[in-house]
Amino acid sequence: MAQDAKPALIVLPSGALFLFKRLTRIFSCLVFVIGLITVAAWLFHAQLFGAVFPPDRLPFILSIKCNTGLGFVFLGAALWFCGSEKKHPAQDGKARPLLACAAVFLGAATILEYLLGWNLGLDQLLTPDATVPGNTLPGRMGIGTAIDFCLVGLALAFPELKIPRVAQLSSLFAFLGLFVALMALIGHLYQAKSFYVYSPFNYMALQTSLAFIFSALGFLTAYPQTVFGKNTGLSLEDRGGIGSFAWTAISVILVFLLASAWISAENFFGLLRNNRMVVHSQEVLDSLEKVRASVNDLTTAAHDYCQIGRQADWVKFSNSRQSFQNCLGDALRLTSDNPIQEGRLQTMGRMVDRQALALESFLKSR
Repeated sequence: MAQDAKPALIVLPSGALFLFKRLTRIFSCLVFVIGLITVAAWLFHAQLFGAVFPPDRLPFILSIKCNTGLGFVFLGAALWFCGSEKKHPAQDGKARPLLACAAVFLGAATILEYLLGWNLGLDQLLTPDATVPGNTLPGRMGIGTAIDFCLVGLALAFPELKIPRVAQLSSLFAFLGLFVALMALIGHLYQAKSFYVYSPFNYMALQTSLAFIFSALGFLTAYPQTVFGKNTGLSLEDRGGIGSFAWTAISVILVFLLASAWISAENFFGLLRNNRMVVHSQEVLDSLEKVRASVNDLTTAAHDYCQIGRQADWVKFSNSRQSFQNCLGDALRLTSDNPIQEGRLQTMGRMVDRQALALESFLKSR
């Protein structure tokens, strides 16, 4: 009996692994710096950032809540241990899951606050938030931000356990976190607020979406086997196959592209609708100008005929009345979609008709 063929392994070259580790370090530094600047801005913005940044820039910096910045500090530090050379594997292995779980705790506690109506005192634990007047939940991160902290934090917590299902879940959490952040980024780029605004004071800031994208990409570069297959020890079949994660990645990319295409189409058709509205408004204004001009011609012809009595002025008066009726008909047709405007034009038409009849009776009596 022929022996069963062994499942193929995809082994990444050492140069690619080195590059991935460096990318992980870069992503971890970006996330950590975003979080650190946010926390420092909240704690010391009056003393430190007020002298560095102009006052009109502070709202942009403070659009990330203090707890969100603290969570990014945890995620950035956890990513740093993922990209380390593991000179102290025991210490790195303990610090990374603790830091990731701290970010998960912030996200999960916030979700519970939203779902159960609780106030655990975490929102303004480090500093009070008075940046947005009328906000009933000052200092609280958005629900999308909290969900992403749970997803990315869980991805970073236990990716190296020798349990295939746990490794698969870590990859899935990273892709889902990347998806949520990409949707928010698309919303900011295309001004589609429904993608990142969940309520008047509940949204995901642009810097927050970028930090989550860096965090998810940092996980994928730290553990490239989640995308390209296991390169040390386990086969692709043991890890559930490259297909499952490849299809997950492809699905995320397809949804991202479809969402971009849908938003682009909505914006395109929105521009067309706005253009049609502008053209229609201009047509209405032109028709009203013609109505006004015909009324002026009518009164001018009546005045000239009354003063001079020429037959040409009488013909001009009669033609002006007919021109007024034609112009008014065009204006009524263009305003048929607006009953208020249409009603006002009809009232004006009846008034002009009465005045024209009175002028005609007066002129004939002379």
